[in-house]
Amino acid sequence: MHSRLSTALRILLQLLIVGPVILVTPFAIWIGIGTLLLPSQWSHWGVSKTLGDGLGWLGIIALYMSIFTPVEAIHKRKGLRYCIVSLGFCGVIAAIAIPFENSDPTAFLARSGFFAIHFLFGALIVGIWNLIRIFKRAPNP
Repeated sequence: MHSRLSTALRILLQLLIVGPVILVTPFAIWIGIGTLLLPSQWSHWGVSKTLGDGLGWLGIIALYMSIFTPVEAIHKRKGLRYCIVSLGFCGVIAAIAIPFENSDPTAFLARSGFFAIHFLFGALIVGIWNLIRIFKRAPNP
């Protein structure tokens, strides 16, 4: 009972921290797939925009996988662990690239305000939190 309650509280807290990401998830997936399917548009979008759009949706998928997948399942399945970590790395690249879309990350954060800070850093905080959970040694039976 205690384990289920702590799991539910962890999931709820992580969803609160990533807050705004849930609002853009469908749009990010749609744009991300479009970016991969239409590479001819990369040339005029710029590298930062392409990385942010093309990799961000993969990071969002990893974020939700890391939130909702039990850590025991991740420890037991090496392929699942590699998948979550690899997609999460794509998300980190996107989170670094997004503020540079207009060549000035401070202007991006100033223009976008709290929403952008919560959007980017909330996802990074939860991603790091879950990476620690994933790579923490599993308890001995």
